[in-house]
Amino acid sequence: CLRCTDRPVCSGAGGSRVKVSSCSLRRLNIRQPEVARAAILFMAAPRHRRVSGRFRRQRVANKVLSKPAVSERRDIWKNMWHGRAGLIPELPAGVLRISDVTHSAMKLKWDAAPGNVRKYILTYKPDEGDAKEMEVNGDITSLDLGSLMSQSEYDVAVTPVYDQGPGTPMLGQAITDVVPAPKDLRTSEVTQTSFRVTWAVGAPDVAMYRLGWAKKGNPNYEHAILSNDDTTHVLEGLDIDTDYDVTVTAIYPDESESEDLIGHERTLLKAPAVSTGPPTDLVVINATTTSLTPKWGHAPGPVQNYKITYQPSAGGKTLTVSLTYI
Repeated sequence: CLRCTDRPVCSGAGGSRVKVSSCSLRRLNIRQPEVARAAILFMAAPRHRRVSGRFRRQRVANKVLSKPAVSERRDIWKNMWHGRAGLIPELPAGVLRISDVTHSAMKLKWDAAPGNVRKYILTYKPDEGDAKEMEVNGDITSLDLGSLMSQSEYDVAVTPVYDQGPGTPMLGQAITDVVPAPKDLRTSEVTQTSFRVTWAVGAPDVAMYRLGWAKKGNPNYEHAILSNDDTTHVLEGLDIDTDYDVTVTAIYPDESESEDLIGHERTLLKAPAVSTGPPTDLVVINATTTSLTPKWGHAPGPVQNYKITYQPSAGGKTLTVSLTYI
């Protein structure tokens, strides 16, 4: 500054001596001690870049630094210097929203970060477990996370990545739910020594089921491990006229177990009465010179097999065929 006679001398980059104008600092409404380092670095820049850079900084400072706090001015100068050095500006972080949380999944949605974002890095970690990381393109702002641990608190971070490096992360937390239990327990086909147990699926990602049964009041249960495709099972070898407690437990891939689905049933004292009778509506179809096909309605009751008898109408040998009913 030609009008300023106060020209303190400071050491610039590489040990060179640089004159900094305090008059220029006064016009920027910035105290000299607060920006000494920034001014030194600025004045040490090459001569052909110094003039344009000075006036660009002066215009920004005149607009933003009218009467800011000391900490605000320091942050602005810091961001200016980061941009000049090719580093990432300290851009404000957006908001990360977490919704639709279940026992094994959650939905993430975040604000698009400012600037030219190359990609986002998503990091999520349960309170007891290892952190996992994945990447998505810079134009994506939502994602469904799956295969999570149940009943766990997750720390989630979404970090934008620029050409110069990572920006400010967006942070969030969520707690996954308990694993769902099976539902709608039913019993059927009750006999003196057996009955069938059927249930509905609680969640699609069940790994297996544990079926337990015991006489009522007996804490020692018998168990059977069934695949995730099995939702029905026949309990056999039971005592006559006895109450039984039944439990069905869902086991998930992370080895967590659901609450027990509980049911009760009593075996029969006597075998149920069985009604009997002949088949009905017998007809013969598809008759040829050497064959014919009989067709009939089922007989009532638990049929084990049918016996078919036939002979020529003009007389001859009687033939018999037995068919097992399945």
